[in-house]
Amino acid sequence: MQLSWSGVVEGRRGCESSGACGGCKGGNCIWRVAERGSETPALSFADLRLCFHDSKGNTFDMTTSPRDAALKKTFAYHEETKHHLERYARSLGYLDWADQPNPFREFPGAPRVELPLAQKEESPPFAELFSGQPRTAQALTRRTLGLFFELSLALSAWKETPGARWALRINPSSGNLHPTEGYALLPPVEGIAAHGGAYHYLSRDHALELRCRWEDAVAPGGFYLALTSIPWREAWKYGERAFRYCQHDLGHALAAVSFSAATLGWKARLQTSLASPISSAKDIRSGL
Repeated sequence: MQLSWSGVVEGRRGCESSGACGGCKGGNCIWRVAERGSETPALSFADLRLCFHDSKGNTFDMTTSPRDAALKKTFAYHEETKHHLERYARSLGYLDWADQPNPFREFPGAPRVELPLAQKEESPPFAELFSGQPRTAQALTRRTLGLFFELSLALSAWKETPGARWALRINPSSGNLHPTEGYALLPPVEGIAAHGGAYHYLSRDHALELRCRWEDAVAPGGFYLALTSIPWREAWKYGERAFRYCQHDLGHALAAVSFSAATLGWKARLQTSLASPISSAKDIRSGL
């Protein structure tokens, strides 16, 4: 079965290689989209159609499939929001400082656990983080959990000028807007709680806020870390390009989490389903 991207050639269907789809005989077939009267076909991702051709000459149009519809939306968004050689992408051109988003999500009234800041923790050599030879895994405790967040999603400094004060964080962010929020799904941990729970990490205070609890361990020998985005923090400045920067910042956060875990002898891995168990005490499953 062959795969081809298809479209409409000058208002009629046709195959670039043989002039008609039926002439492909199961071979590769690339259809283009051209304006009427144009000698050179104009190729546009938004106008492409995905088709399969089998060995019997049958053509299966996948245009209406959910995957194809999602791809068309993705390509259309990319085209609409990208920078160009001759101009920048669309934007408001100004910042509404009266509507500036709060850079910190907080759940007032939620039970809170303050995490300790590192005092004189030994830091592994930089090259060791890339060696593939993990350090001896440290146990999951209030101290190690505090260090994990301190080296990944915590504040690194405060800056101020007359009339303004703002924070910097360990994980980089576009425009220092930080749309990424972290949540930990923890088993019972001494110094935190005798029960399992879902906690929001409040970087401003280096603290965990309890959102819900359970008695059974959700991830024996480890814990889950969930990362979410608040798009408005980016949209306030970057407008319709905000989704791009949210994904960009998630990448920064994932890298910071991976390095932070490695300093403790842990390993962060992308978790696509909560159904898979954690098999080792040094495993942290990181999911979106």
